Amino acid sequence: MFSSASRRYASILPLLIVLAATGLSAGEKGNEGDERRPVEKGPDGLPKFRHPYTDGLYSTVTAMNTFPDLTVEKQKKVKLKVPGFRKEVIVYSTMQNHKAPLVVVLLGLDGKVDGPYGGLFPYWYNEYNYHVLTFDSSFTPAYPEVNGQGVVGNFDAEADQAAAIIDAFLKTDDAKRNVDGVGVIGMSFGASQAMLLAAKAKEGKLPFTLKGCLAISPPVKWHTSAQILDRFFAEDRWDTTMIDLAKKFAPHVPVAEGQKIPFSATEMRAAVGFVFRDGLAKVVERNDRYYKLKILPSEESGENRGSHAEVTGLERYIEQFTFPYWQKKGTVKSVDDLWAMGDLVTLLPRLPDYAEVVVAANDPFNSPDDLKAAQAADKTKRLTVLPNGGHLGYIASDWILVKSLRLFSKNVARPEVEIEVDDTRTPDQARKEALDAARDALKRDVPPDSKKR
Repeated sequence: MFSSASRRYASILPLLIVLAATGLSAGEKGNEGDERRPVEKGPDGLPKFRHPYTDGLYSTVTAMNTFPDLTVEKQKKVKLKVPGFRKEVIVYSTMQNHKAPLVVVLLGLDGKVDGPYGGLFPYWYNEYNYHVLTFDSSFTPAYPEVNGQGVVGNFDAEADQAAAIIDAFLKTDDAKRNVDGVGVIGMSFGASQAMLLAAKAKEGKLPFTLKGCLAISPPVKWHTSAQILDRFFAEDRWDTTMIDLAKKFAPHVPVAEGQKIPFSATEMRAAVGFVFRDGLAKVVERNDRYYKLKILPSEESGENRGSHAEVTGLERYIEQFTFPYWQKKGTVKSVDDLWAMGDLVTLLPRLPDYAEVVVAANDPFNSPDDLKAAQAADKTKRLTVLPNGGHLGYIASDWILVKSLRLFSKNVARPEVEIEVDDTRTPDQARKEALDAARDALKRDVPPDSKKR
């Protein structure tokens, strides 16, 4: 959820070169000569889920510290003309020289491709010879001027806009020659968008055929998540100073499993609250400016527009900036309808059988009651609830890696099972097992004529 905002926060939460899927800290290396053990699988056929922390806040805060700044080979940055957009959209693509499915990676709120989350899935899918397309999220400051179709925050409208970008890309010569299927994988806000696209595909409302969908850590109920994030900023951000946070977080390396977490819950909530609000403020100001909402003070008033934007939380933004605009357009009737667009209880019954949703039980942005309601609404068993991992804290685990590489597998009926956790492996073994499991998972799913070089 906090991709590009964390760039500015780099002095406080540096992006460490860490092997997240295995729990290795920066600088550690495994003994590559060790004999590989058979991959131990859980009841879902994936490597047993492993995450080192039970504290959801700590998992969330260290998520961006747990994988390297990956360089995606062959990735191109191009300007794409999209019908209905005011300006060309910058997209990032990795194309193979053979026919293969295209994976579209959808990022979180304020998510930029050059942020710490932007390279993870493009890197992995490129490694396994899939085509990859990704682009900045709609919750970025530049989006209103590029898109120009309405105030950001209408989740359904922005899913249509993402579909327009994908469709325009599919009509390029290279895509027409080599793409033979489309799947989406989304994180946080991008996960909500991925589910909306899958629901629209099932209803015949997309201009292309969708064949896979994986939604990772979507907010279970958007209004609840907004209130939680706003509360982190309002109640915890001001209990400390940015200097104190920098002193505590800047030198931090994620602790080993079982070690005491060196931060209080208040400090971690303060860090999350700052990162989120820092990114949101720019989105608030740009939308107010571009769409002439006149909710923030005018530049002629002499007041600091940025300061007013900084005290605008997500709940206020959606209800006082986004909703009135779209209500006048006749798109939404009530603010509750706007909030509900991305909720799991709304989307789970609409999903096709190939779509899968993953959340952690201790995600600090969700409430237990909302999660229970979502599980009750999950009649077709699209939802997997992991025992821990926080918000995206498990994003680079071997379990997620292998699941993501099964994006285009046919979904088969599966029993309702508890996710097993393997706590017996050493980091070296885990790293090797993850790679073995990925190869095993891809025996049937890897695109034609695309064996690893």
